[in-house]
Amino acid sequence: MKNYSSSVDREHLRFIKHNSSPEQRMNWWLDALEFVKESRKNRKKIKNQK
Repeated sequence: MKNYSSSVDREHLRFIKHNSSPEQRMNWWLDALEFVKESRKNRKKIKNQK
């Protein structure tokens, strides 16, 4: 599991934009979306536990 900090560093984003192929960029976005889905699931779980 990659670690996505809440504030993804801008330099890194810039790096991704300029130094990656479209495929890599797509993969990065898919990864990010996956992560968002996961964190939403986890948030729901936490709410339900209270």
